[in-house]
Amino acid sequence: MRTKCIFVLLLPFLFSCESSVDIPEIVPTAFHEIESGERGVTVQEMSDHTQFQLERVKRNTVNHKLPIIHVLNSKDEVVVLNELIEKPTLILVMDSDCGIGQMYARENLPMALNRSSVDRSRFDVIFLVSTYRKQTFESDEVLAFRKDIEAIYPQVCLISEENANKMNATGVSTLLVDDAGVVRHYRKGSALNSDDTIIIFDYMLSLIGIGPARVNH
Repeated sequence: MRTKCIFVLLLPFLFSCESSVDIPEIVPTAFHEIESGERGVTVQEMSDHTQFQLERVKRNTVNHKLPIIHVLNSKDEVVVLNELIEKPTLILVMDSDCGIGQMYARENLPMALNRSSVDRSRFDVIFLVSTYRKQTFESDEVLAFRKDIEAIYPQVCLISEENANKMNATGVSTLLVDDAGVVRHYRKGSALNSDDTIIIFDYMLSLIGIGPARVNH
């Protein structure tokens, strides 16, 4: 009887400990790509290296929460990205210097979002245009890309390359973030076409229970 009483008394303490476990923030991780021929590197070695680097980045991103990130919204106001997240959110990050990425953003992504089988009211989309190298928020390339994208996506913000790196969001990156600001899935690069993108998005959303799981990705 005494043992049962002690266990019952300990239950609130055990639950409070479990709920107070801190989720670590994303660990910024440099993604260094090598090219075939560099220092005699073969194509296979390049592929293995890239996969190794990607797995490192994923481990330091998925199941980690976003750090406090400041972005510039469409009204040119500095806001906190974390405060824009009110429901599961696909955060699409793309630097303004990537030609292939820009085509992907203008064609494949919007087509995929419109054709996805998941109810759009169940998740948000935030598009972040990132500066690249010496670019600033006032650079012509950045402003022109933002203007084009604002006609397609409901929420478009500018983010510095430095802050994008804090999210491990370099080049073209997609993060699925839950309503608590925790990254549940991370993907680097773009899909080949809108059909592939639909499958990827639906699968990502299925990980938090709001989309059909159609592939193992």
